[in-house]
Amino acid sequence: MALIVGNDSYMSLESADLYWSGRNDATWAGAEVLAKEAALREATQYLDGRYDWVGDHPGGGQRLGWPRLGAFDREGWPLTGIPGKVAEATAELARQALTERLAPAEARGGRTRREKVGSLEVEYLGGAPGGRSYPFVTLLLKGLIKGDGNAPALVRA
Repeated sequence: MALIVGNDSYMSLESADLYWSGRNDATWAGAEVLAKEAALREATQYLDGRYDWVGDHPGGGQRLGWPRLGAFDREGWPLTGIPGKVAEATAELARQALTERLAPAEARGGRTRREKVGSLEVEYLGGAPGGRSYPFVTLLLKGLIKGDGNAPALVRA
């Protein structure tokens, strides 16, 4: 099924190809079209599930979080359509999704206190979130998300 921007993804395959060709990324360039499209879909789903966007979702059957109502950038300009930074974050996560799941299943929710393998030992600080974080993506989305992006997204019931 063809990828539909605004319905399946925040970025088209062609735009993602241009984004990664400008960064000379061999992994993205060497991937099959279907794998790239699946990665763009997963990245979009991850963004909508992970981040609490500014503004309000318009409802009316819109599947994705963008475009939004009442959304403004940090300088007070209204945000219409899908912001470029959201598309760039989609590309960044899609590249990662080509090689691994963005939110893989974790034993016991990923809340490791101590793990020792041979002489290597890891102990996470209290309150450390389970799972991966993508700081570059959070930086790209600054001003488009509520809070600092490190807290879990709020879910409205």
